[in-house]
Parts: sequence; C-alpha cells; structure tokens
Amino acid sequence: MAVGLLLVVPAAFGWGDVKLLPSLAAATSFVGWQCFALGIGLCSVLLLVSAVTAALDRRSGDVPYGPALVLGSLTAIVLAL
Repeated sequence: MAVGLLLVVPAAFGWGDVKLLPSLAAATSFVGWQCFALGIGLCSVLLLVSAVTAALDRRSGDVPYGPALVLGSLTAIVLAL
C-alpha cells in the first residue's frame, strides 16, 4: 500500500519510509494485534505533531516521517510488554 501511495503521490514520503514500514509492522504485530493498532495510533499522532510543527516553520514544508514511525512503533511495543 505504501508503494502504491508513493507511486501516486511521490512527494508524500520517500523510499526509506516505504522500506521501513514492513519491518515496523512486523515488529508490532509480532507482539500482538493490540500493539499493532496502538502503533498505528501513536505514529498518526506523532506525524500530526510533525506536520503542525512543519507548517508553523515557514522555512521548510517537509514532514519527517521516519522518526515518528520508529518512535511510535517502539513506544507501542514498550507499552504492550
């Protein structure tokens, strides 16, 4: 799904994020489906914070996806254990 989104909207995020998503999904779903769902929620909240911060910073409009994805997934794993 991420590859399809990248092909349709190339400016959305980069190939690094696309390659990172399967490993984060596997790590969170290995712990359990609740952890997977929590990871999606936490990543979404952190991406929202990043997007708002980038919108307020007039110099760059880039939103860093990688740190929010990793931090959200790791936090979900720690909370689920």
